[in-house]
Amino acid sequence: MPIVKQIDTVAAEFPAYTNYLFTSYNGTEHDITFNDWGLVFTASAPPLNLIGVHVMVNYNPETVSTNFDEAD
Repeated sequence: MPIVKQIDTVAAEFPAYTNYLFTSYNGTEHDITFNDWGLVFTASAPPLNLIGVHVMVNYNPETVSTNFDEAD
């Protein structure tokens, strides 16, 4: 069974407000607690390439760089 681990992105210098999680088989207990409830949402739609509409949203502002002098 995979174990959920959390990454501390600020190396414990400041309180971490982000929640970066990953799963691993190399562990004994979860780093976070889970609620007793869950929600599964399933939906069906026609393939987007048939209707000509594509939408991409990147809501991860920490990966967006505004420094144009730096290369990727």
